[in-house]
Amino acid sequence: MIWVFQIASLAYLCSLFFNMASCKSFSVDLEKGAPSIRENPTRSWKSHDIRRSYKLYNQCSGNHVQVVGKLVNAKGSADNPFVNMSFISARSRHHQNAINIVGQKTKNYVCFNKKGKLIVRKNGRKKLCLFREDLSKDHYTVLQSLYDPTWYVGFNRRGKPLRGSQYSLPKLQNCFHFVKRDHSYSMDEYIPPVKIKPWRLKELLTEGHGHHRSRQQRKVPKTPTR
Repeated sequence: MIWVFQIASLAYLCSLFFNMASCKSFSVDLEKGAPSIRENPTRSWKSHDIRRSYKLYNQCSGNHVQVVGKLVNAKGSADNPFVNMSFISARSRHHQNAINIVGQKTKNYVCFNKKGKLIVRKNGRKKLCLFREDLSKDHYTVLQSLYDPTWYVGFNRRGKPLRGSQYSLPKLQNCFHFVKRDHSYSMDEYIPPVKIKPWRLKELLTEGHGHHRSRQQRKVPKTPTR
């Protein structure tokens, strides 16, 4: 009879516990914790950015987008090494849908200036260098600016950059359409730059050297000579 009483007591305690830990209480706890995740999105993504590689074929110029030195145009042939472009997600630093467009050969970023003209920069942290990838109605890739959503990346028939605001002109719609070729992707870990003062850098470089003892050489007794 004792074991029957113990089982009944255990069943009562279990039911009491499940009533206290109901779905409602769990949902309240999750809602309380949600704002901290939204405020700091790097927690959820762990600062990992996806790098995708493409060759961007422009429908208007009939050639590929390339970054050569300080210039960006759509005059590159398929076998030109300057047409290899990287789409690097910037969601851990900016916006969930944000990407940087980088020339793999030069490591330079495709950006807009404040007048809506395509330029090249060494650093892509500004919002002028952030884009959102989307599909047009006829399923071509379009690249929208996050700085000004009315601006898009486009090139004319000679491969020269168009102003981002010209996307609204119906006769130029094809000039803002791209086909992605030779797709590949990888995962990068974003490490924010850290400024180290010169005196601290010297300490870090020399740190720990005083704790290592030099290895003592084993002395071998000399054999007496006759």
